Amino acid sequence: MKYIILILTTFISIEVKAQRQYTRAEMIGYNVGLNAINAGIARIINKKPNEKIKDVFLDGLWKGAIGGAINYASKELVLQIHESQKPDLLWTSRLINTLGNSVTYNAANNDGIFDYIYFDFGFNRLKFSTKTKFKVQYKIMPFSLLFMIATASDGNLNIKRSLTTLTPYFEAKSNYNSESYSRSNHVLIKNNEFIAHELIHTYSHYEFMVVNTFVHKKRNYNNNEKLNFWKKVNKHIYWDLLNRLVTRSLYSVEGDITPNKYDNFFEYEANFFPID
Repeated sequence: MKYIILILTTFISIEVKAQRQYTRAEMIGYNVGLNAINAGIARIINKKPNEKIKDVFLDGLWKGAIGGAINYASKELVLQIHESQKPDLLWTSRLINTLGNSVTYNAANNDGIFDYIYFDFGFNRLKFSTKTKFKVQYKIMPFSLLFMIATASDGNLNIKRSLTTLTPYFEAKSNYNSESYSRSNHVLIKNNEFIAHELIHTYSHYEFMVVNTFVHKKRNYNNNEKLNFWKKVNKHIYWDLLNRLVTRSLYSVEGDITPNKYDNFFEYEANFFPID
């Protein structure tokens, strides 16, 4: 219970602080702290019967902190690339962000820090194993697919920009008369505006994917094991809805209690890195 109180207190402090500007030190602290706590809580979920809660929480905590530090570096790189006006290099930031999230996810799953690399692109999730021998596992993310289909009604997929950002990149259609936005792990951009801003939002989405451990508790399948229908499905599908619900809930709560719906931490973070 005390660990649940700790994470709730952290999120409350985030919402209180969302009323003012952040310093670089606070941004580093947020990224490190968020990943540390997420990994610590998730590590408890995946603990072995003979392990103590305190020990596994602390194990996930320090490993998640490393992942958070790497994540911050990826966001800082977005800022540097944005200021140098070289958007074709944004793929480097995405790769660093992938590494940071993989470290946090490995910590949550009680794996070695660099045992697995998880790379998501749109509705595709790849898991690269580096533990013993190199292997690749593919899973589809159904909710990301649904979100992309919805976004396709507002824009057209730009293949080149998708590759240079390593993020599905939709260009707004001519009859689209609203703002650029990010949805889940992809972006829709109008007139090349706010590219970096929206990319930071997708990075926030990835950071919260570790909460999916609640529905994806670590499971190793034996080759000769007979699987029921649900287990067969889960071997090929990554259910990617819970983290979306968490981020949207936090975003909505902060937006609902302020006159300006953009007056919330997620927007402050996105504005902190890509300074125009």
